[in-house]
Amino acid sequence: MHLIQVINVGQIVGGTAACAWSVTRALPDVQHSLFSLSPISRETQAAFAPVPIKSLAGGNLSQFQAALCEHVHQIRDAGQQPQLLLHNTHARWQLARWPCPTLIYAHSNTSLVKAHQLVVCSHWLKQQARLAGTVLWQGVPDPHDIPPPIASSITPPAGAFRVGRLCTPTVKKFPVELIPLYAHWAKQFPQIWWEFVGCPTLRQPALTEACMGRISFHPAGWSARHWLCEWDAWLYTQPAIKESFGRVLAEAMLAGTFPICDAQGGFCEQFPPLNDFPAKARTLRQRGQCHSPTDFSADLDWMITQPAPCQSLRQTLESHARKHFSLPAFATRLKPLLPPS
Repeated sequence: MHLIQVINVGQIVGGTAACAWSVTRALPDVQHSLFSLSPISRETQAAFAPVPIKSLAGGNLSQFQAALCEHVHQIRDAGQQPQLLLHNTHARWQLARWPCPTLIYAHSNTSLVKAHQLVVCSHWLKQQARLAGTVLWQGVPDPHDIPPPIASSITPPAGAFRVGRLCTPTVKKFPVELIPLYAHWAKQFPQIWWEFVGCPTLRQPALTEACMGRISFHPAGWSARHWLCEWDAWLYTQPAIKESFGRVLAEAMLAGTFPICDAQGGFCEQFPPLNDFPAKARTLRQRGQCHSPTDFSADLDWMITQPAPCQSLRQTLESHARKHFSLPAFATRLKPLLPPS
């Protein structure tokens, strides 16, 4: 089988490229090739190597169709069976007829092309977008397997609790509303050293002041997820954006760090269910799933003052993530969903 993938974003730090990378690594015995509807960064090319990627940036529908059909023809001439996997491909790229068996993977609530088969990245998205496809949680790399990035020039003091924020490096993921939150937490928890990956430059002065100088900024990049292995907690809040699936949440679990995030969107279903409480008490909030700034404060305090149960939770979440979000687990779920040759 030869699997052709189409991605929207040519930058692997965010968008559909990261999931396409997971597909290539989860299926090492399959031949792979990719098309990108956006320009491809050098970092993306390096991360996918030796899998080839061709950019269709600036192309139109007829060029898209011609490129796919030509590639499918070449694969068949080589004696292989082509299959097409489209990642969140917008309806404007709809073809009257796909050149080979085709699966569309929905990653967000948007207008998508129609194909032979549909899969959806979360139960939340399936319900939100009223889709009829099969739910397929994404697989993510183990941050321990990612080479460490270049170290920050600022070193946290010995004994400090390191709490980081890693997400897509865009301004909308770092809203101005974060400033007073971090100012409050920095005052409440002088033991914490705050770290930010991919923070836009315009937010850095205010965050530095809010965190009272106990702060490091790291550049975004494929290797940056390795920071998760060094943090005590990954903290993420942006209530205005409901994530369909949290790749970084899954990576944080695999890294063995304590994930603390908004209890909304696809995040909620990624945590294991509460099994250690009687049924009548399951209304209790689960650690790591926060509904308010007070919940975030409570979890940070619990992490600092209750190290033994926090470590136990980290181990539970890591085991859960290996079972559901690791690349081998992803491969097991993905293979039966691929269109038949």
